[in-house]
Amino acid sequence: MVFSSRFIEIIQLLYEYQDYSSANELATQLGISAKTVSRTINMYEQDQKEIRKSGFHIEAKQGYGYLLVIDDEHQFDEFKNHQFKVLFRINNDEKQTREIAIIQILLGLDDQFIMISDIADQLYVSDATISSDLKNVRHLVQRFGLEIENKTSKGIRIAGSEMSLRLCYSKYMMNQDKTSMLKDFEYTEEEYRHAETIILNTLQTYQVQMSDASREHLVNHILISVHRMEKGYFITFDEEEVKVIMDTREYSIAKSIVTQLKEFFVILDAEEEIIYIAIQLLGKRSLSGKNQQYQLAKDIEEILGEIFDEINTKLAIDLKSDVEVFNYLAMHFEPMLTRLKYGIKSNNPFVDEVKSQQATSFEMGLIAKKIILDNYNYNLDDNEVSYLAMYFSLALDRLKYIQKPKNILVVCGLGVCSSRILVYKLRQQYGDYINDILTCQIHELRTISMKHFDCVISTINKPIATNLPVIYIDDFLSDLKDKELDAFFLNNKMDMFHIEDYLKKDLFFYADPMNNEEEAIEFIINKLKEKMTIPPELKTNILEREKLSSTAFGNYSAIPHPVKMCTEETIFAVLMLSKSMIWGKKKVKCIFFLSPSKKSPGDLRHFNEALAKFILNPKLFARFSKSTDFETLHAIFSEINNI
Repeated sequence: MVFSSRFIEIIQLLYEYQDYSSANELATQLGISAKTVSRTINMYEQDQKEIRKSGFHIEAKQGYGYLLVIDDEHQFDEFKNHQFKVLFRINNDEKQTREIAIIQILLGLDDQFIMISDIADQLYVSDATISSDLKNVRHLVQRFGLEIENKTSKGIRIAGSEMSLRLCYSKYMMNQDKTSMLKDFEYTEEEYRHAETIILNTLQTYQVQMSDASREHLVNHILISVHRMEKGYFITFDEEEVKVIMDTREYSIAKSIVTQLKEFFVILDAEEEIIYIAIQLLGKRSLSGKNQQYQLAKDIEEILGEIFDEINTKLAIDLKSDVEVFNYLAMHFEPMLTRLKYGIKSNNPFVDEVKSQQATSFEMGLIAKKIILDNYNYNLDDNEVSYLAMYFSLALDRLKYIQKPKNILVVCGLGVCSSRILVYKLRQQYGDYINDILTCQIHELRTISMKHFDCVISTINKPIATNLPVIYIDDFLSDLKDKELDAFFLNNKMDMFHIEDYLKKDLFFYADPMNNEEEAIEFIINKLKEKMTIPPELKTNILEREKLSSTAFGNYSAIPHPVKMCTEETIFAVLMLSKSMIWGKKKVKCIFFLSPSKKSPGDLRHFNEALAKFILNPKLFARFSKSTDFETLHAIFSEINNI
């Protein structure tokens, strides 16, 4: 049976609510009338037999409303997994496509006004739909420093600096199919190929290394510039900026490109247009020239040092020994800072994957974002943060290979032969991470200085008075497999957390949906205050983190946590809502509140990634969604810990 998208929306809401809902409640959520809700449900109720083939039916009760009754979970899961995804894609694709189309119409007007009704006619929708879409359109163009002007008698238009308009052109006009793009910019296929050949050959001549995507973006930006110049619109810069850019190698490359383009296009040899192309080159380069030495600017070296220090302070992750990742980041920073200075947007196609699957790396990127904002007053969006996070992810993967080799003290009470076997096995399994091993018996510990060692490994299960990590092992003769040894040598503590240290039944709460994120966070903090002392700055720190980037991960979940550690002990609380609420731009029903201990901030890395694994595992999360109780969540986390 084919269901309408409106009916599927109603089913989705009833599934989320898991209780009776009135037509008025459903109508408010969907932005339609209560009559439309009732009419839509009644239309399908006439054929209950067909509906039940999808594993459900709708029960109507006077004075209560409508209830979704699941008759066959397997059939309903098939319906839900297909129809809900299709609905989400249809609604989002249509809306996003329409918003982009509105921006394209406004950009193509060249400062002219247009009535909302005329846009509606072009897109075959109502005036009200366009007015609703304009709310997000305003937000989208504001990212480029543009605004939507509105005059009652004339309509609307897009307005801002020429620099901002061109950057917006690049985002929304150059990402069409090639035929539409050439038509909008009044280029022939031959003209496009000429321009592309000139640009690519010049880059090759100057040995400029650039990704394929960056080269394509550069060609598009230059073609936009040519198009705008031919229409009489030119870029302007202040004198100081011009002087700075003219001293760069990129200026020479840009001048060469413009000189060659003049043979095919009617453009003026405007100095500021050459500067604009040079800025695009600066924002996209990696390294220029095979024989050219990369010199690290002093300010970049200092800010990277500050970022690494802050990461170590907040997350207990020390990256200073990884010179290679430091250099990669340094090379990324210079073009990134150029992009930020001039408002050039960078698109990272993996932003969602990085946010959800590399949670710790993304937090490291947000630490960098805050420091860059404080030092340069540049605000990174999630695309730029995700690029930084990808470098930090590389650093985390490399940590186990670049650790300083350890000095180990082995305490063995089984004699010389057993000691030698244990030393042999340690060297065989962890040799790359070991510098020196000394063996002794337990009574000899008093004569040994612990300053020389990083860890004590003992076969005797007796307390050893030391501040060093002590790892007790039992049957090493048969096989040397020990999680604590792996954790110490390989820096792999992911499996080492104890769920009881985090998940506590008295911090598992239920509530009705809140109006916004702040209200939900305040609710949880007030609940926590009934059970423990909470520092007054906790709420502020969590809201500050939320401003950097929403902690809604999808799958109806959010993981709010502070930007700065401020609680003495790690606090993990769970808030289950009776219905979903809007958090950022996503629906959220499960709120996992995490405040890592300022005494051991490394906890964030291990537990937060385990939490992300749970949220992103459809089977585990679906299992929890059916019961949403403490016992089920505890059982699932115990399973994750043993994977």
